[in-house]
Amino acid sequence: MIESSVAQRKISPRKRGSKIVRIVDPFRYREILAESGLEEDHAYILIASPRVDEIREQQAVEIVEGGITDVRFIDLWTLWDCGSRIAYEVKYHEDVASSGVLDRLRRMAEQVGDRMADSYRLLTERDIDAVSIANAKDIVDCGSNLDLEGRTLVREHLRRRGPKVRLGDMGRDTRLGTRGYRAAISLIQDGSLVLRPGDRIGPEMVLDNALSATDPVSA
Repeated sequence: MIESSVAQRKISPRKRGSKIVRIVDPFRYREILAESGLEEDHAYILIASPRVDEIREQQAVEIVEGGITDVRFIDLWTLWDCGSRIAYEVKYHEDVASSGVLDRLRRMAEQVGDRMADSYRLLTERDIDAVSIANAKDIVDCGSNLDLEGRTLVREHLRRRGPKVRLGDMGRDTRLGTRGYRAAISLIQDGSLVLRPGDRIGPEMVLDNALSATDPVSA
């Protein structure tokens, strides 16, 4: 069952890359809203990451600016597998200076601090690349049919395989066809299969098999 978005304000499109996007996170079973193309891209990458346990968008935070208490909203709040909480503002690099976002993040860190997050950071288009975005969207798409049985069957198969597997073999070797191939891609999200940075997901891709019982030295 997919839960509704937990955004604490009404989402509206921004001027640059303006659009409203509803993303279904099939791994955390929650809808996530984005209000720009850049926010959408960063949301997909966070959703697809095996290290991110929780994502909340548009979370309210009170800060004092010019002697006036104002309510601002963190674009993306995340809880990582190490327990760290990171609050992100998302801006196009060209808009950073004029938006005052760096000063706002500093005020949040000083005034709110670890009541909300352990660190407050800025994300721009310079922090991501086309391959990472495309991979993330593929992982989310392959998880979107919520094929829990298929994922379980592929995991069982991976436990009998060596430390490296060719992605294109998953459908044939599990006898699940396209279903097995898609389930394998979705397992990148939980860390069962590990994608090397810069590699593009595809049938010829060789991935590290984190579930393998085979010693990689002797394999």
